Amino acid sequence: MNSLAIKLDVNDENQQAINDFLIGLGMKPQRRRFHCTVGFMDKCFQTLEETHQFLELLKPKLQIESPLPFIVGEMRFMFRHVIGLLPDEETFLKLKAANESLQQEIQTLSKRQYSLNGQTSGEGYHPHITLWRQRHKDRRYRQGLEIIGDGSKFALELVNYSYTAL
Repeated sequence: MNSLAIKLDVNDENQQAINDFLIGLGMKPQRRRFHCTVGFMDKCFQTLEETHQFLELLKPKLQIESPLPFIVGEMRFMFRHVIGLLPDEETFLKLKAANESLQQEIQTLSKRQYSLNGQTSGEGYHPHITLWRQRHKDRRYRQGLEIIGDGSKFALELVNYSYTAL
């Protein structure tokens, strides 16, 4: 069974700023794109071809305010292994609306056969940008908290939808 991740990517300038932040904490820069997952369809499709066919139907339905500001509210240890940036309340509400719209489009296009998984729908959806993964809070985490503070100095832009079929 195949899955589909629907994400909003951080712009190139902010991609570099996040990597600079990580380097300042003594970490290696990441090659992956930093993003905010809008939804995840877990094991819905029999084949990758079927996944891509559904994606082609879905793409025209997805709209974002371009660019969508992601104002950092805080950095947090979450899900027992993720260090992530969480949005402020205004950004949260915009991402929540994008998530709800995505869920509606998926259900409409699939005639309610498919939906987002529980971790990326309804109350389970916690928009964030993953910085790195680890099992415990260490010096890098505490130093990052000091730098980020309340997040008011840290604004990012989400610029386009991207997709990963697994």
